[in-house]
Amino acid sequence: MKRIALLLSLILAGCGRSDPPPPRAAEPKLDLIAFFTGPSSGKGTIDIIFQHSKPLQVISSGKSDGRGSLVLDQRLAEGSKVRRRRWVMNCSAAGNCDGTLTDASGPVRVQVAGNAAHIRYRMPNRLDVDQWLTLRADRRTIDNRLRVFKWGFRVATVDEVIRRGP
Repeated sequence: MKRIALLLSLILAGCGRSDPPPPRAAEPKLDLIAFFTGPSSGKGTIDIIFQHSKPLQVISSGKSDGRGSLVLDQRLAEGSKVRRRRWVMNCSAAGNCDGTLTDASGPVRVQVAGNAAHIRYRMPNRLDVDQWLTLRADRRTIDNRLRVFKWGFRVATVDEVIRRGP
């Protein structure tokens, strides 16, 4: 019984909210609407607890209305599974955004500071998403670090590199 308790505590210790936010900088300044207007693509991995890592490929196409709104259509290939989703974001002059996502069960909140954006939302089944986008110095590449939590424990991660353009 003690071995099971020890194993469970080790597993849960690795699942908690222990990741610090990525380093942020004042420059280059991240403009989500400018970056995601037009084509972009991402490659990375998705890790779900008790499963093998899967490759992740995302093809995106964004449209801006020129007044602070962005519609981003995405095609996600998670291993052999392919699905589509849509982000609709309304951003203020400061760059903070509120919106919707087909994966979310409620509102999406985005806070932008310098070269980073912090995105939070809830998915069905009470899964909480904590995501950081960090713009690199080349202004054409974003590092995406996404963590999914259930009852405060990390159950999935996505690490992806997003590039602007085809």
